[in-house]
Amino acid sequence: LTIYSAIFYGFYLKFLYVIIYIITIIILCFLLIGIKKRNEKYINIFKKTFSFLYGFSIGIIFYDLSNRFLSIFTAGNTDEINNFRTQHSNYTFIKNYTDNEITKTIRYLSLAAIAFYALYLFILSDYFFVTYNYAKKLIDSINGERDFRLLEEDAAWE
Repeated sequence: LTIYSAIFYGFYLKFLYVIIYIITIIILCFLLIGIKKRNEKYINIFKKTFSFLYGFSIGIIFYDLSNRFLSIFTAGNTDEINNFRTQHSNYTFIKNYTDNEITKTIRYLSLAAIAFYALYLFILSDYFFVTYNYAKKLIDSINGERDFRLLEEDAAWE
């Protein structure tokens, strides 16, 4: 990767995250409206869109994880070392680093990012499954109430 493609990649990734967060806020509003009005339509919109966003987020996370794993194995490359030096040239202590120290730093940073993504993936998955199950139970509750009302109305006419 050149420095320009890395900058574009970083901007593109941050832009995607902003879009995902905005859409997540909007569909969580749909969930709140569905809960308040007990409307199955809003909750189904939430379930479908949230499932898509969850899958999309997982894809982005695995793409980033693959890049981090790749950078662990390519950390000793002279291109990687030179890119690291140019990207962090404003830090004076990095100018004195040897190639071996930069390789270790790249690997440590990659391992820290992998640990962060693993934690993020766990939290995201837990949040998704808990919220999705709550929406599913809420729809079952709404359907049960509707069926009970229909049953009461039928019994009242007999």
